[in-house]
Amino acid sequence: MKYNYSMIYNLLFKTGVKYKDVEKYSNIFMLIISIFTTINCFFDYDYEVTTNILKYYLFGEMIILPFNKLDMILHHISSISLLQCIKIYDIDMVNNYYSTKQLLLTETSTIFLSLNSVLKLFRNGENVKLVSACQQVSLIFFIVTFMKTRLYDFYFNILINDYYMESINKDNILAQRIYVNCFTYILFCLNVYWFTLIIKKVYKESCKKNAD
Repeated sequence: MKYNYSMIYNLLFKTGVKYKDVEKYSNIFMLIISIFTTINCFFDYDYEVTTNILKYYLFGEMIILPFNKLDMILHHISSISLLQCIKIYDIDMVNNYYSTKQLLLTETSTIFLSLNSVLKLFRNGENVKLVSACQQVSLIFFIVTFMKTRLYDFYFNILINDYYMESINKDNILAQRIYVNCFTYILFCLNVYWFTLIIKKVYKESCKKNAD
């Protein structure tokens, strides 16, 4: 059997799984979990259950991500670390869920990112135009929600909002502050990096259409 060591899963289990063979399943799970997470944030239902589900999903996806997707792997490590911080420092998510909610709200944009990928599974010769139109709408919603939740809200509600740190580090422990700031800034830098890629892709598509 030919082994494929392009992901952590293959290193652990000595298999030849390729990411393209499991990507569609990952996108479906991502869509379901991002919808569930966003609904939970809207109703403030149960943040402990939600963070646990999201944390284990991120861990599961991380071990099947190709090593060349370093940005995604770093994102998952940072997200898992922040979610785990809630458990390590025994934060009360019933009465004190501000920091958790702000972080989870970024998953809103993931709904449209994963939806765009899932829509491809339904494309065939008869509905190409319809699916393409739905993908364009999904892409627009993705860009708008990405800017709103992962850039604007992240900056104002998390980075420069003192209450974010107070809610996740009420005893003002230095080690905890460094821990939280480190992974929080990594996530924001990744969001800025991804946004530049999004703008670059949209610009290229626009130039291509104008050329045609």
